[in-house]
Amino acid sequence: PQVLLSLEHGVWAPNLNIKNPNPEIPALLDGTLLVVDRPIPVKGGNVGINSFGFGGSNVHVILKPNTRRAQPPHSPPLPHLLQVSGRTEEAVETLLEQGQLQAQDQTFVSMLNDIAMVPPASMPYRGFTVLGGESNAKEVQMVSSGERPLWFICSGMGTQWRRMGLSLMRLDIFRNSILRSDEAVKEYGLKVSDLLLSTDENTFEDIVHAFVSLTAIQIAQIDMLMAMGLKPDGIIGHSLGEVACGYADGCLTQNEAVLAAYWRGQCIKDAKFPAGSMAAVGLSWEECKQRCPKGVVPACHNSEDTVTISGPQALMSKFIEELKAEGVFAKEVRTGGVAFHSYFMESIAPTLLQALKKV
Repeated sequence: PQVLLSLEHGVWAPNLNIKNPNPEIPALLDGTLLVVDRPIPVKGGNVGINSFGFGGSNVHVILKPNTRRAQPPHSPPLPHLLQVSGRTEEAVETLLEQGQLQAQDQTFVSMLNDIAMVPPASMPYRGFTVLGGESNAKEVQMVSSGERPLWFICSGMGTQWRRMGLSLMRLDIFRNSILRSDEAVKEYGLKVSDLLLSTDENTFEDIVHAFVSLTAIQIAQIDMLMAMGLKPDGIIGHSLGEVACGYADGCLTQNEAVLAAYWRGQCIKDAKFPAGSMAAVGLSWEECKQRCPKGVVPACHNSEDTVTISGPQALMSKFIEELKAEGVFAKEVRTGGVAFHSYFMESIAPTLLQALKKV
């Protein structure tokens, strides 16, 4: 602690009770070694600390001074990520707590983020939290020493909400990407940035608005990740998310991806299908095939015990209530009154294909 305090304040603290150097150590007599017996300014350089004791403690530590100037405490304008590493889970939890307590000390937070980059072989535990945000998200886990694969996951319809992505518009890369998407659909009277600013609860009940906005947001997020040097080892997309995947792997340009989403939504909207809906249910694929009433179909095989079903609204509502009465998980997905991934979609295939050929 004494060395750290001296480095922090820029002055070496003197040793007490130093009168005469040991005559058996020539370096102390000829000035090669100097005992600090008065306050001396720190001039930089690395510092070595020895600990060799009778109790079996044999340690030598080298400390490197922090050359950055301390910044006055202030609250950053945007939430920011705090990453920490440690030898134990408890150590990581403690550092995360200290980071939250000293969130306004940017020098301290930067230091924690810097030392978090220590290889997992020596610091196997990793943790993160978000400072200055509404979320208290936090995670601590042990990681392997090998390189971990990075995957991009692009989601489909049902993830939209009013003013989604609005806070990200303060980030230049995200905002500029959204503005490029504006240009892609400008001739069709749409403006993604306006949709994200809208306070109308029903903005994304229009499936064209939802399709274009979800695709534009995911493209903007991919642009941000790529700008940070994060290149995926794999890409997964479901439904509308497959369009964003096409952009992520370079198969589609931004214009092509946004227009593909637009025409998919517009063709469905023009088809004027009967009112339909979708729902996630806690059943296996086989159970759904056996239990779904006529007209309702298993649409998406999400996991071993979760399936999304699709069909006419009246039939869907009745089946959902039956499942809930049995204690089976059932939750309707916001689809703007359309039964996606069902037999209804087959009729728009020729029209959509012609529209996509123009893209």
